[in-house]
Amino acid sequence: MTHSRYVYLDSLRGLAALSVVFVHFMASFLPYVIFGDQPKSATHLPLLEQIFFYPPMGLLIAGQLAVCLFFILSGYVLSYRFLGQPVSLAQTLAMTAKRPIRLGGLVWFSMCLFALFWYMGWFYNIEAAEITGSHLWLSKWWRGELDVTLFFQNLFTRSFSQGTIYNNPLWTIVFELYGSFLVFAFLLLFSSYKYRMVILLLLVIFFYDSMLVGFWLGVILADVKQYHAGLIHPKLQKPLTWLLVIVFVLLSSFPYYLPVSLTNQTMYAFLPDNFKFGLGYPMVAGLMLFILVLSSQWLQKALAAPVFQYFGYISYAIYVVHTFIIGTFSSWLFILLFPDLGYAWTLLLVFISGVAASIILAHLVTVWIDGPAIKIARWLGNSVKNIAQKQPFDLPLKWMEKNLLRHQKLQNTEKDLS
Repeated sequence: MTHSRYVYLDSLRGLAALSVVFVHFMASFLPYVIFGDQPKSATHLPLLEQIFFYPPMGLLIAGQLAVCLFFILSGYVLSYRFLGQPVSLAQTLAMTAKRPIRLGGLVWFSMCLFALFWYMGWFYNIEAAEITGSHLWLSKWWRGELDVTLFFQNLFTRSFSQGTIYNNPLWTIVFELYGSFLVFAFLLLFSSYKYRMVILLLLVIFFYDSMLVGFWLGVILADVKQYHAGLIHPKLQKPLTWLLVIVFVLLSSFPYYLPVSLTNQTMYAFLPDNFKFGLGYPMVAGLMLFILVLSSQWLQKALAAPVFQYFGYISYAIYVVHTFIIGTFSSWLFILLFPDLGYAWTLLLVFISGVAASIILAHLVTVWIDGPAIKIARWLGNSVKNIAQKQPFDLPLKWMEKNLLRHQKLQNTEKDLS
């Protein structure tokens, strides 16, 4: 892989983000598709709703699969360029300093945006949920009055852990942050270690029932991709590819949001309950899909299409801002149109306009918020690295690298993480 990222990985992240958008629109306005016949849920269009419990339609609401892909992608991208060579302490400090700014720009922006509209009473989700029956999701957010004091405490001291109070999708960002730090620590300690794969397998076992296992799967795939001829032996390419496709299609549609009692009433009743590998079956499906993409030039070429590249470009922003559209514009529009148009037409118009509005807002946020955050993060990372390479810090850091980390002579080709 060259220094620049492969566009198909960005495209894959973009499609995963769109999947999350679709899940949250369905959870808000057609909740039976996500939650089934649970208390405080409702059915409106039975013929349409039922098909989402079967593959491949279930892939459209595979939100947890998308989250698993985010983590696997991060582990892969953050580690690929560094595996097989020692990583300096200066470089590790730079990457560690840069990561919170890279992730935090949209976290802080969205917290402020959501808090402002919450304070002003401009969310219509609770009223919309009375019509849609989405009491398991849509009506849970932005209830009551905003606690302004608590908001500023969270904004300045606990934004990564408490941001989800204001913007639900932010719950994954704290895992992105901690997972990134773990990958940086691994690279510092073991990137040039001959038997690093053993360490990675032990980490998979240790983090087996944690979502962070996705990061280690990504690092393993990066190591295999870089230092082996291919992920799949040529003689086994065709049968293993078909096996991966079958497993992916089956598990990608697993109804993750249903309780066990309802899952056992679906075609997935044969699968063991409480499978704890990361997020469960979605983690396995995400792993299968990622291997397929890495080993298929056809998929890579398809994902490199301009439209998919664009969704990759706005992927982080659309993931962060789409619930704002759902809680404000889409909920308001649903309340307005439903009495005259009925449920089906209202749902169609709200979905189309809501996705379009999410894309437009995501584009603006990418240009005006995420872009500058990336530049600031890079500036901070380069500044930290430059300081660490100058006196009086350079000598103790080099001593630690030589005597404590047992690094071989570092290559003079330090690279930057995007």
